[in-house]
Amino acid sequence: AGNGRPAVYPAINNFALFIQDDVRANDRLNLNLGLRYQFNGQAYTTDGRESNWDLRLFPKDGPPPEGTLSGLVVPGNIPSDTPLAPGVTKRSQNTLVDKQNWLGLSPRVGLAWRPIKSKQNVVLRAGYGLFWSAVTGTYSIGVTAQQPFYASVVAGGASNNTTTLQNPFPNVPPMSAFPIYIPVKLGSNPTVYPYSPELKQPHTNEYSVNLQTEIKGVLFQGGYVGSRTRNIVGFVALNQGYLASPEKPIHGQTTNTIAERALRGPFV
Repeated sequence: AGNGRPAVYPAINNFALFIQDDVRANDRLNLNLGLRYQFNGQAYTTDGRESNWDLRLFPKDGPPPEGTLSGLVVPGNIPSDTPLAPGVTKRSQNTLVDKQNWLGLSPRVGLAWRPIKSKQNVVLRAGYGLFWSAVTGTYSIGVTAQQPFYASVVAGGASNNTTTLQNPFPNVPPMSAFPIYIPVKLGSNPTVYPYSPELKQPHTNEYSVNLQTEIKGVLFQGGYVGSRTRNIVGFVALNQGYLASPEKPIHGQTTNTIAERALRGPFV
C-alpha cells in the first residue's frame, strides 16, 4: 500500500522538419538528398513534483550509520515552498537528465549510378540514413513512486505487525505529511526505479548497396544491407549483491549468504 502522488503524466517537447531534393547530375548519376532535423526532449513534469536517484552522488563507500539522502535529486521547477532535506540536490533544469539532444540532424543520401558508360544494364545503387528514436516518457513514470512525494507501506510482516483485517494499512501517511524524506541506510534495501541522468537518445545508422545487371534477359542482383544502433534504452539491475571475501569485503561483509545479501549491494 502507499500514499502520495497517485500518478504522473510527463510532458515531452517534440518538433521536426525535413527537406529533400532529387538531383540528376548527368545521364549516368541520380542523387536523392534529404536532411531531417528533429528534437525529442527529455521527459519532465510541469509541477516539478518528482525525483530520481543519481548514483554518481551516492557515497562510494556506502551510507553512514545514520543514513543519507545524497544522490536524491529533484528538478529545478520543484515548488519553491517544498523543503529540501540535507543531501538532496536540486538540479538547474526541469528534467532529471543531464542533456537534451539539440543536434538531432539526420542526413539521407541515395544514388543510382551506371559505372560503365557503354553498359546500359549495369546499375549500382546505394543509400545511407541516420534515424533518431524518440524515448517515450514511460521510463520516467517509475521514479514517481518514491520519496519525497510518495511513500509505500508493506502490509503485514515484521515491519508492519499491527496490521489487521479491519485496518490493513495502519501506517499509511496522510497527504498532509508530504514531502517525506527517509534517509537510506545500509541494508535498508529500498525499492526504487531510478534511470540514468546520462540517458542519451538512441539512433540508428542504416546503409545499403547493391549492383544490378541483366544477362540474356535474366536479372542478377547482389547487395548488402546493414544497420547499427547505439544508446539503446534498457533496464539493468544495478544493486545486485556482489560476492564478498576476506580479501575483498563489501561494506564490512566477508561471507556470502542470503541473510546478508542486501548488505553486499553496491549501493544499499
